[in-house]
Amino acid sequence: MTEAVVSAWSADRVGVRLSPIGPFNDMADSNPIATFSAATAMLNSYGLAYLHVLEALPGHMLAGEGEVVTPHLRQIFKGPLMVNGGYDRETGTQAIARGDADLIAYGVPFIANPDLPERFRRNAPLNPPNTTTFYSHGPEGYTDYPTLEQVGSVAIAS
Repeated sequence: MTEAVVSAWSADRVGVRLSPIGPFNDMADSNPIATFSAATAMLNSYGLAYLHVLEALPGHMLAGEGEVVTPHLRQIFKGPLMVNGGYDRETGTQAIARGDADLIAYGVPFIANPDLPERFRRNAPLNPPNTTTFYSHGPEGYTDYPTLEQVGSVAIAS
């Protein structure tokens, strides 16, 4: 499958997402470090735009059991590594500073905060997400969250 996508789009425009410990739908792997390390090593040969790893931080609703896999994948993957799973401004900044990742994906915070980069820049408060409207039909919960401009927020010292 990866070969077909890379052939159609060129590798520098293709990213792959792995979820080594995600408990969604009772998925599990008896040895996720071995399994996903092997997959990551194979993905290196494609020269992908990035590898996106969803492995939630401890305490996040998607956090799985067992040893964290992402540090192992970081050692193997030669391209940009994107991580996702409960990061906020501080934890994302720390992960990049430590070299744990090159990019942070902020899925839920972006849904609730259409101006998330500006909120992070100002260290402004975030809108809380309304998870009951996720994956629903229509704009409710996706395009109706207020921006900083709409609430009149000012910069907060970081």
